[in-house]
Amino acid sequence: MNAREQWLADRRKGIGGSDIGAILGLSPHRTPMDVFLDKRGETQPNGNEQAMYWGTVLEDVVAHEYQKRTDRKVQRVNKILAHPEHDFMLANIDRAIIVPEIAGNVRWKDGRLTTDRILECKTANGFAADQWGDVGTDNVPDAYLLQCQWYLGITRADVADLAVLIGGSDYRLYRIARA
Repeated sequence: MNAREQWLADRRKGIGGSDIGAILGLSPHRTPMDVFLDKRGETQPNGNEQAMYWGTVLEDVVAHEYQKRTDRKVQRVNKILAHPEHDFMLANIDRAIIVPEIAGNVRWKDGRLTTDRILECKTANGFAADQWGDVGTDNVPDAYLLQCQWYLGITRADVADLAVLIGGSDYRLYRIARA
């Protein structure tokens, strides 16, 4: 089994942030049945493969732009994180934000991240721009809001910055506080 296959197998062991919106019927891209089939290893193509591919490719671009515009450093956390008490709750965050006052680099220690801030990177079709509210708020599509709250609950971070590139040229930054 290669690394990608192992990662996919590990994701099937629980509920991740991108599953939450779908489970609750709030995802425009996946249904509760899609999540069920995915967890059983029976995923069917849904027509979003190209959008998902480009979202993954452009994640680095969005993270780099975030660093440039905020003067904050980010770090990959190459690990699926599990809630310390509810191990079915999984997080595969895009980046952790380094907060020098807390730690020089971010680690998963004692069931939490050694930072108080995470970064989620998104790309969106230009026709979806009206689904995003005022910059700096938490007025983002419901599925993304739920994903960030899920990750905040697992990592115990206080804030998720959500950076999005809309239509390839409209960069926006949102702030989501842990509820």
